[in-house]
Formats: sequence, structure tokens, C-alpha cells
Amino acid sequence: MTTKILAIDTATDTCSVALKINDSIIERHELAPQKQSELILPMIQAVLTESGLDLHQINAIAFGCGPGSFTGIRLATSIAQGLCFGANLPAIPISTLQAMAQGFYRTNQSKNVIIALDARMQEIYFAAYRADANGLMQPIINDCLCKPNAPLFSDLMREQSWDGIGSAWQVYHDVLQQCCAQNTVQISNIQHDYRSRALDITELALIQYNLDKTVKAEDILPVYLQNNMFRSSTS
Repeated sequence: MTTKILAIDTATDTCSVALKINDSIIERHELAPQKQSELILPMIQAVLTESGLDLHQINAIAFGCGPGSFTGIRLATSIAQGLCFGANLPAIPISTLQAMAQGFYRTNQSKNVIIALDARMQEIYFAAYRADANGLMQPIINDCLCKPNAPLFSDLMREQSWDGIGSAWQVYHDVLQQCCAQNTVQISNIQHDYRSRALDITELALIQYNLDKTVKAEDILPVYLQNNMFRSSTS
């Protein structure tokens, strides 16, 4: 049976759409700060046209549910909800931070990833993920909103090196590096400009779809994290 997952992501400053048909991917991805609302629907139409499918032939709509830009999360949530209502499809919300970790594993084979995104107001979205035996990034520290100097690094395994990705590694570089040093956490690589992609959302969403972990259109919600509130990335 062919499974077809359409994914959208506007949680950061990119606009990203991907259609997964078994092992094949059709993708549109563009760095587009402040332009996601103009680009997202044409991108969706473009991948559907290239595939020769219409929306009613898709099995589920996946989307980056946050954390991230409030405007971007609201956009992705509303678009996903509208598509699901219109075509009577289930939805699959995927953590933006987990998608970033999964993508970094795909491109760099990095098994230990710390994600830190600038959340403004002297706060960051923070999480740590590790690849399991199947190459699926699992949360070691669940997605949360915290101060850059929050003592979260103490929960990490010190005998392993970690890679750091996300905008906060540039904005709060010295603070985060100091936290790592204080907790003897080794950071081997930092890519502050690494962003989530709909491509990686499709991979995570397929797993959820096969486990029958979908939500109805009316139950779609964005993820807005509050300070010091931890949430499982896979819930």
C-alpha cells in the first residue's frame, strides 16, 4: 500500500513543503522571512501538481507545530487545519525541534544533538535528542522554553560529544558555551543557521501514521511553550 504524507513547515524563517510517497520525496524549500503566507499555498499546489495527485489522494497532513515563531506556527496550524477539513484528512503535528534534530542526523549522521532557538525576550527554545537504534531522534531533554543560562545541561551524558544547532547558538553563544563547560558537556560542532525542513517532518509523520497516532482536524493545536514547562516531543 502506498502511503502519501504531505508536510508543511513555517515555524522558523523558512517556508517548506514536502510530499512523501513511499520512499520518494517532492519538496519545495525556501528561506523566506516574512513571506511564508505568500508562498505556502503555491508551494503546496506545486508539489501536488508535480506528483499528479490531488489533496483527496493524500493519506495525512503533517505540520511543524512548534515551538518557534508564533506567526509561523499559527500559519502552519491554520493551513493544516483547513486542508484537513477540506479533504477530510487526519493531521500529524510534529515538533519543530525534533524535526531539526532528525534532519541533522540525516545530513550529518549526528547521533547527539542539542537544539537551541532564539525565542526573543532573553529566552530560548531548548531540547536535546539522541538517535535510537533505528535512527529515530528521541528526546533526552524534552522541548522547553527557558533562559539561556538554565541548568539543563546537567541532564546530558558527559561521556558523549554533542552537536549544537539553532539560532540561539549564535545569539547566546558565550552563555551556552559557558553552561556546557560548567557541566563538562563537550560540543564538537555548532551550526547556528540550521533550520527545520518539511522533508524531515514527513519521515517522523510516517512513523506516527503507521502507529495510528493522528489527530482530527478540529483537534489541531499549535505548541506554545511556557517558561520551564517541559513537553514530550513525541506526544
